[in-house]
Amino acid sequence: MSFKEGKAADYFRGRFKDAPGLCCESVGGKFEEAFWLMNDNALAIVALDRLNEPSLRDKIKAKLQTFKVFGHDAFRNRGWVDPFIHQDVIYLGHLKKAGCYRWDDSTKTFGQRLECEAGMIGIMQEEWDGSEYRDDDEKRYFNLAASKALSCERQYVKTRRASDKKKLDLFITRMENLWNSANLGFGEPDRNGNMTAYYLAAYLLVGEKTGWPNPFDTERSKTVKAVLNSLQQDHGGFATWYKAQDGKVVSMELNGNVETTSLAVYANVRPKEYTAF
Repeated sequence: MSFKEGKAADYFRGRFKDAPGLCCESVGGKFEEAFWLMNDNALAIVALDRLNEPSLRDKIKAKLQTFKVFGHDAFRNRGWVDPFIHQDVIYLGHLKKAGCYRWDDSTKTFGQRLECEAGMIGIMQEEWDGSEYRDDDEKRYFNLAASKALSCERQYVKTRRASDKKKLDLFITRMENLWNSANLGFGEPDRNGNMTAYYLAAYLLVGEKTGWPNPFDTERSKTVKAVLNSLQQDHGGFATWYKAQDGKVVSMELNGNVETTSLAVYANVRPKEYTAF
């Protein structure tokens, strides 16, 4: 299946709510009352840029830049989004565990740290809480390996040191080693048997941005892109979770979300470009 840009643009337009000036998390129920600054809306800005929707892009961008409680605006948070979209951010050290904070419009501040859950009501910011991520060298953390690969690639572009290329290859190898051919995804299924489309998009982005160097599998990108684009639904959004058996997708969630859809758009449209926002 091919990626449908027009439908993806419709999905973002449908998620945008005038009152908060942001895209809600997903489709239906409590998900339409949850507004994530980071990562959803920060990634949505890039997706809307790629989809040639500058008006909506700029509305969300302006809103994110009004939140400056953590010493930066909500668009420039040091979270998972940055390694994918910002050219100047490099992470070579430990990343931190995420915490969530709800915005109080009366005090113009974020409240106490909460555990992150889908569909949290209100305007939420995802922020690192200072604790170390559990053993970031363990191979099962695909999104961390993807983030580190981009960081090491940027460092290698600057230095051309063999040691930085070795680090890049290490994290690419870890990503490749997590490919699960029977389940058409990276890593093992969760307890409900689901794989995540987020990893498919991240894999494509890392490959495009680094130029698909060895040790990437030269043919795998075609399979990954085909699976990812098969997860785009009629409303234009991408399913975050899906199930596969014997190398075939057999089911997927029906609502998708803004974060996954943004990464899927980014992986399909001008993926080599970093944003200057």
